[in-house]
Amino acid sequence: MTKYKFSLPMALLFLSGCSLFSASPSSVVKQLISDSWNGDVDAMVKPWSRKAIAEQGIDKIRKDAEGFAELQRKAKAAGEDMRVEKIRETIQGDRARVFFLYRDSKGKDSVGMGFALIKDDGQWKLYRAIDISEEEQPFDSSFGDRKAEASPTPPSEKDMILPPPPPPANSNRPAATNSNLSSPISNSPAAISGGVLNSKAISLPQPAYPPVAKAAKASGTVAVNVTFDESGRVISAKAFAGHPLLRPAAEAAARNARFNPTIVGGKRVKVNGTITYQFSAP
Repeated sequence: MTKYKFSLPMALLFLSGCSLFSASPSSVVKQLISDSWNGDVDAMVKPWSRKAIAEQGIDKIRKDAEGFAELQRKAKAAGEDMRVEKIRETIQGDRARVFFLYRDSKGKDSVGMGFALIKDDGQWKLYRAIDISEEEQPFDSSFGDRKAEASPTPPSEKDMILPPPPPPANSNRPAATNSNLSSPISNSPAAISGGVLNSKAISLPQPAYPPVAKAAKASGTVAVNVTFDESGRVISAKAFAGHPLLRPAAEAAARNARFNPTIVGGKRVKVNGTITYQFSAP
């Protein structure tokens, strides 16, 4: 009987096609970023899953790839050297999420990015790009058909419920003025609605314009939902509308906003509302 020698190189070549040796979700994402940096659009299109292509269309995926590759080209021309840092990978069965920071070599700017991936014929494939804020959302929120979703729009001030006005001067209740700053802090965890808060801030730092966003000519309004506590300090900030490349900068600026304490019924209360920022491409 003829004997065949099964060499180690042959074994590795055979196993390389098996799911046991399939690339990890993080390595798929890192390769995508590397291909974008090299301007290889064809390579950027290949790792997308059939489900993603069915939902988004191959033309949109290629157009997005071309746009990101162009962004990278401009970053190179500006002398920037971008790198992937702080990767966080979560796998649940045949689905995964990968979040990371895309930072310039000088450490002056970074933008949070993320991707949802699914198993396609045993291989990890890209399903969709996701906002960095989804890292704080339930795992399942990053998956599902996105065709029917509409982009949220910032609410106008007339659509928001404003805090109640202070009581009349002759009322037995203390007036909601700065003289009541020593009033006891409310024990209620609920926050009242403050509407659009831009004009109510005593300090409203403007966000930095990320170089990556500049290169992409990202612009427009970013709306951030914020809550400030009984002392007027922002305790949470989450962008819900606007260009993904601009949202982290808007959130960082919103966290540094400051407000006078809001007093209702003689007690300081938490306030929830919206801060909007306008970015204009240079």
